[in-house]
Amino acid sequence: MEEGVKRGLLEEFEPPVEHLFANGLYARRNYVNAGITVITKTHLSEHITIVLTGKCVIYDQSGERKTVEAPQVFVTKPGTLRAIYCETDTSWVTVHTSDTNSVAEIEDEIFADTYEDYQMIAEQKLLEVMQ
Repeated sequence: MEEGVKRGLLEEFEPPVEHLFANGLYARRNYVNAGITVITKTHLSEHITIVLTGKCVIYDQSGERKTVEAPQVFVTKPGTLRAIYCETDTSWVTVHTSDTNSVAEIEDEIFADTYEDYQMIAEQKLLEVMQ
């Protein structure tokens, strides 16, 4: 998909995001129009995902395909990377633990820039636990 954007075949789109904070929690609500495909960042931690409205087809990094239709709640595992094609206007919320109200700091806590970065970070955390 990155190559498609570079060649002008695909248009890059940043969905509107609403940021919500509560004591030790951070939630981000995304709004995506029908016909849009969203590529998520790789998630560093387990968190709750709530599909509020819409219907979408989700492909994960292993190529598994799943259709999700609101309302639906599920747990997203660390290392998850998804391509989400929204068949209808769709909105979902992800809920994360965090002790800060800085969106930039939280995004550093919950996302890896690439899947390779995720693997490196996960390996470092494992080594820390083993010491």
